[in-house]
Amino acid sequence: MTTRGDHTTTVWSWKRQVTEFFKGYGYPEGKKSGTVVVPEAVLLGALEIKKGFLKGLFSADGCFYREGLRGECRIEVASIGLGDGFVQLASELGFEFRKYTYIHHGGNNKLPLHLAYLGRQAEAMRWMN
Repeated sequence: MTTRGDHTTTVWSWKRQVTEFFKGYGYPEGKKSGTVVVPEAVLLGALEIKKGFLKGLFSADGCFYREGLRGECRIEVASIGLGDGFVQLASELGFEFRKYTYIHHGGNNKLPLHLAYLGRQAEAMRWMN
């Protein structure tokens, strides 16, 4: 496992068992930051599966962002499919994330970033709870 200066972690494994495990969940080999999506098993899964996936994805790529008096819960991903899937799952739980796409000009990542956020205080508090 390696961690780079841009806060990303790479897990390396040459064990076929590990590779097959992740491929079984729809994760292809190689770079996937711009193509990964919410697995179909999650989209069709029970409510607890959806909640667990959202919690894990938000823990990995989400944050609470504050500027001045305004705060929001936000998540930024390079894959539009993952961002849209996140918003879809969250809406099934009653959360209305707003979203937009922008080009990040810092670092080496030149992929567009897809941002979803909750800006209303009551909604952000409900999400964090």
